[in-house]
Amino acid sequence: MPGNPADVFAWCLERDEHEPLALLAYAAAQSIDAVKDKHDYPKNERADAEVLATALDLDMTSYFEATAESYFKHLTRDGIEAAVAEAKGEEVAKGFSRMKKAEAAAHAENAVKATGWLPQPLRSATTTPAPNADEFDAALIEPTEEEIEAYEFPAAAE
Repeated sequence: MPGNPADVFAWCLERDEHEPLALLAYAAAQSIDAVKDKHDYPKNERADAEVLATALDLDMTSYFEATAESYFKHLTRDGIEAAVAEAKGEEVAKGFSRMKKAEAAAHAENAVKATGWLPQPLRSATTTPAPNADEFDAALIEPTEEEIEAYEFPAAAE
């Protein structure tokens, strides 16, 4: 890339279309904050990230599966039981809180395997969690034309 800002446009025109698009994607990615943390009380805190996830049809089940190592060992036994209950139902989750933590995490991994269940921070607001493995089919909530037109994107920094 040229050091002089006045030469950037000419430089972009000399490249094949993939190089400027890759650069644009990188610059856009640096401006997005989609991290959800426990202090994000307002539901619209990450609205821009949700809009982007919807536009890109982001499906985190392609990138993450809850395992004992990646997720369950970081929860309390009650948290493991609650996660399994959400993914597979209360009946399957009974007794997890009485197991040793390592055992509960391993059983939880087996219980939710291949269900498509995601922990809350990885879910998009446009998908609903699977009530159980047999009924898993993430339903997208399509915005209306009015909602799309009414959405105000934030102004870019100058």
